Amino acid sequence: MSKHTQGPWHRNIKPATKYNVVFAGRNTHIAKLETDLPSDGVEGNCNLIATAPDLLEVCKVAVERLAGYDGAWEALSPAQRSLVNLLKETIQKAEGNKI
Repeated sequence: MSKHTQGPWHRNIKPATKYNVVFAGRNTHIAKLETDLPSDGVEGNCNLIATAPDLLEVCKVAVERLAGYDGAWEALSPAQRSLVNLLKETIQKAEGNKI
């Protein structure tokens, strides 16, 4: 499993800096977005990056609540099992594990 900087992550609010920056605490920069994308695309990408740790945690909580206790897997519908598998694959990708 690869390590990532623990959340929460935040983003600067323009015009604080010239570039959109995602950071985790004081002076811990995660990403600086320099791109030729339209402004709304950059804003959306910056928001998505800043939210990544929260999204990962939500995926883990969802898996735990859906299938995290004995006998839960058998009680799930095929659609719910598919959702759990998709969540697990997403968690593995986020953590740098091969699927």
